[in-house]
Amino acid sequence: MAPSQFGMSNVKMAATVTVLDIQAARNPIFMNVQMSGDNAGAATPTPVVLDSTNAPEGVMFADSLVTGQAISPAAFPIGWMVHTRGGSTATFKVPNQLDLSYGASLRLARSDNVFTPVLTMTGGPAILFRMPSSTSVSESLRLQDNASAPIMYFDSVASAVNYLAARPAIAGASPEIAARGTDANLDVKVTPKGTGRVVTGGPLQLKSTTTAARPTPASAGVGAVIYDSTLSKPIYSDGTTWRDAAGTAV
Repeated sequence: MAPSQFGMSNVKMAATVTVLDIQAARNPIFMNVQMSGDNAGAATPTPVVLDSTNAPEGVMFADSLVTGQAISPAAFPIGWMVHTRGGSTATFKVPNQLDLSYGASLRLARSDNVFTPVLTMTGGPAILFRMPSSTSVSESLRLQDNASAPIMYFDSVASAVNYLAARPAIAGASPEIAARGTDANLDVKVTPKGTGRVVTGGPLQLKSTTTAARPTPASAGVGAVIYDSTLSKPIYSDGTTWRDAAGTAV
């Protein structure tokens, strides 16, 4: 079919070879379309064939009733919004950018609460969330549990260039939280609330260095603590001198 505009709603289509062959159309819309094989379901046709060059955008909400022939959202160009169901699997695909206006929400859920919904991005390296440039917690990205209780907040900062990166690890290696960004030297700041403390769940291992390789007290900063492997003890910086626990310059 090749009209400039085309749409179907609440229909069931059957065929022996190809149920729907879209060669050219401008923003075609298919709502609640069921596709099946002809001859009382004996045939196993291809549900959808699409020319992505001449039909780059559209909407497809359809079910495949053809045995073993699910409608794959991956077969549609990035300009299509696709919701398909085949067997027990439902898949929803949005165009290459989905914008939610202020106050809108995107919810992934199953009414039976049996399986965990999964948000996946194909054809790219990551899932991107854009947040307003504000330090207000009410306008940041929030993770909540099923009871809407907060799990974690991500705040945004105008013109930010430095950030944190979390990296997993293979067996035998340690996962990492690291500073990344434009600046050459970055601290990682952990801030408790009120009179709270920073508490570790295990021993805290200090950076180990030899006396010859340790940084200057000034560059390390006041209060910095390292382990001097040449002296076999921890030392701290007062900003001008390295000192041991007794306050002796070392």
